Amino acid sequence: MTGLLETIVGAPFVAAAILLVVPPTQKTALRVISAIAAIISLAGSIQVWRLYDLAQGGLQLGVSYPIIPDLGIHLKLAVDGWGVSLLLLTGLIITGGVFASWTLEDRPKEFFVFLL
Repeated sequence: MTGLLETIVGAPFVAAAILLVVPPTQKTALRVISAIAAIISLAGSIQVWRLYDLAQGGLQLGVSYPIIPDLGIHLKLAVDGWGVSLLLLTGLIITGGVFASWTLEDRPKEFFVFLL
């Protein structure tokens, strides 16, 4: 499935960038944007877990993007057995962290940017 790993990595990054321009007084918007990004990342992690073939093993669902092709520099994303487990665990922890911090009143903007 193309774009799955990119979405898992990109959703929190994009949300953190958006949070940087949201005023700190908009606490509900900060929380909702963080929650959406965390849920997208968790849903992608669950999908990777479902798609990973344990019988085959090794790196799967890999993608490669050339950054500087002349120098052989590429961004490569793929998961293996441990990676799937850790990816799912990270999705659960980040989503749980967002909802556990939902009522945070002291500097929520900074907290959610760093969490994501």
